Amino acid sequence: MHSTGPASWRRGKRMGIEIRTLREDELEAYLRLDAYAFGYELTPEQVTRYRAHARPEWMLAAFHDGRMVSHLLAYPWRMAINGTRVALAGVADVATWPEHRRAGYTGALLHASLGWMRERDLVLAMLYPTFYALYRRFGWALAAEKRRYAAPATAFAPAAFAALAAGRAERLTADLIGALGSMYDRWLASANGALERDEAHWRWRTLYSRAGPPHAVQWRGANGEADGYVLYRGPQRGPGREAAPDQELDVLELVALTPDGYRGLITYLARNDLVRRLHWSGPPDDPVRSLITDPAAVHVEAQPSFMLRLVDVPRALVARGYLPGPPTRLIVQVRDAVAPWNDGSWALTVEDGAARVVRTSADPHLSLDVATLAALYNGFLSPRHACLTGLVRVTDHAALDAASRLFAVTTPPFCPDYF
Repeated sequence: MHSTGPASWRRGKRMGIEIRTLREDELEAYLRLDAYAFGYELTPEQVTRYRAHARPEWMLAAFHDGRMVSHLLAYPWRMAINGTRVALAGVADVATWPEHRRAGYTGALLHASLGWMRERDLVLAMLYPTFYALYRRFGWALAAEKRRYAAPATAFAPAAFAALAAGRAERLTADLIGALGSMYDRWLASANGALERDEAHWRWRTLYSRAGPPHAVQWRGANGEADGYVLYRGPQRGPGREAAPDQELDVLELVALTPDGYRGLITYLARNDLVRRLHWSGPPDDPVRSLITDPAAVHVEAQPSFMLRLVDVPRALVARGYLPGPPTRLIVQVRDAVAPWNDGSWALTVEDGAARVVRTSADPHLSLDVATLAALYNGFLSPRHACLTGLVRVTDHAALDAASRLFAVTTPPFCPDYF
């Protein structure tokens, strides 16, 4: 546990409110606010689901005169960043009763949560925001985007079938978590931005739906190894459509471990003959359009994804994975008005993939705010682009080259989870 010192979130009250973790007997009050804010019906099933995958000690709430007015949830997860796993808080359920909004409660809670996360050794935080501008004020940055694809199934023929992968598709019905988890963990080893998943995560997040689990199909290669899987819902008729050939299919997740696995799974999806349209979300570098005869038949929409926040700058920089390269030293000046322990200049030295970070009074090579550093951290924003837009100040081209080497990534950040 890492103490935040005199500025700890737990010292006293701010704005006449108390901010603390929940007790077990306060969970239903938490869920009443959550259901109101996010527009769902609070049923016994929902309460059971929350108790199964979220704990009161992960929930932080603001109380005014003893009544809960605002809350959030911080899952203690780990994220794959450039070949390593970094301790992270997955922030969700940020909500305030309407009669207490515009009074600073949400801001006070977000401010306090950083010290609370830091004490729990969670050096990063991520969330999927409703209002991006709100979180930007507290040092968060957009740090990933995804591509939303829509295409007629016929667009994959004949190109996909001509390049038919060696192997076969197999429908998974038993031990879904074991089979899928094994493939996902192999994929995660080289991922950037994806989350580790334990059994509860699989059961209550990835596979959970009131309509039942999704279809799960794996591709088994010619050598007998499982080469990837796809999770999808459907086929189902599109809105306002009655004819059977007007079905739609929604791909929830596609994980491929080999080229054969990728081509095989795409080909399997195209074999749903009555499906008029396929929908799926993928990373920015998804090569799916190379399997399509007419790329113009595919509608592609870029969508913002998660935001990232560095909770503890020096420990986050040490935990990050770095690509092979010559020993490099970079002095980074960070501005952080919300988390003062991050504010100042840091000497980052990377050698043989390992980082060391210490405070320094030396002149910086790179100056930026903590939000921009978050976007550089996982490779969503390159130092050169940050410099072009004025988000980063550098002393010279050598410093920019050094920053570009240090913050290079193997693949654009992408997270298949949404919460």
